[in-house]
Amino acid sequence: MDSRYGILMGKRNGDSFYGGDGAVLQADENTARNVLARLHDPEIDRWIL
Repeated sequence: MDSRYGILMGKRNGDSFYGGDGAVLQADENTARNVLARLHDPEIDRWIL
């Protein structure tokens, strides 16, 4: 998921994330921004049942 736009366009390849618009992001930072954006999302539960 592209953390800049919140869309499911893009691809991770190694340490790089290639956005749908051709932008190249650092993959781990992109992931961390996605996690932070969903920090209080009620659909995500800490515990697996």
